[in-house]
Amino acid sequence: MTRKIQGGVHRLALQLIGILLFIGLDLGIKNLIHQFLQPVGSYVIFDKVFELSYVENTGAAWGVFSSNSTLLSLFVAVTLIILLFYIIFTKENRKLWHFSLAFVFAGGAANLIDRMIHGFVTDYIHVLFVDFPVFNLADCYIVVGCFLLIFLLLFDTVKEYREKKAEKNEKA
Repeated sequence: MTRKIQGGVHRLALQLIGILLFIGLDLGIKNLIHQFLQPVGSYVIFDKVFELSYVENTGAAWGVFSSNSTLLSLFVAVTLIILLFYIIFTKENRKLWHFSLAFVFAGGAANLIDRMIHGFVTDYIHVLFVDFPVFNLADCYIVVGCFLLIFLLLFDTVKEYREKKAEKNEKA
């Protein structure tokens, strides 16, 4: 029992360290964007493919809630508190599950911190060959974390279905 608790504490400590590193990396890049990109607006990396563009986003994805940043910040804060409680108290032991949760939490927290400091979220990654909004590293964390979680949930569902089907076949 003690070994299981120690493993959980070790996992949680690593996860929290990872979250802090992910947040620090995102906020560090945003600081550089404010220093060097804000004065020029944009910088072409690959012509007609990819550029860095300074954008102040007062809303969420695609500008949703841009007229009510306070309500959006409150919603994100409550969601992060709930997610943090889940991270701390979950009995789930898969590393990829915890990595995914850390990514989602870090992305949401980094954007919330940026919004609280500046009154907006700093976006800068601009993909030009598709019609897509400008985004940032924290947004990537959230998307990658959510896709991993969806993949794991689908994997679990298929595994459970196959196990039930095998049980049913054994009984028949």
